[in-house]
Amino acid sequence: MTATSCTSHCDMLPLLKSLGGDMDKAKNLVKIFLQMYPENLEKFDAALSNADHVQLCQIVHDLRSGFAIFSAKIGLALANQLQIKLQGGEEEPELVDDCNRFRFELEGMASELAVFIAV
Repeated sequence: MTATSCTSHCDMLPLLKSLGGDMDKAKNLVKIFLQMYPENLEKFDAALSNADHVQLCQIVHDLRSGFAIFSAKIGLALANQLQIKLQGGEEEPELVDDCNRFRFELEGMASELAVFIAV
């Protein structure tokens, strides 16, 4: 893996291009995301276990920005789909599965971003 790419969950090249190739700025954005990540993941898990769809929708929205910033296309698509389902207020039988897929993408992106700042 190079310093400008993640392996499968995200792509740092668009961010680096938008920052004029400034690796330090890109790494600072990653560090900010990773500092907030544990608390956001905890909120996500709590909202899911409490079936608090309003809070779950809010945290998905908040985390969605990370997927967008780091060009995590699958995670971004999942966040968009999950937000629509949660805003609709429908009890979807596959909601837990959707949340698990979202969490998997989130964890994968966070792991890759941790490697990115270590390079």
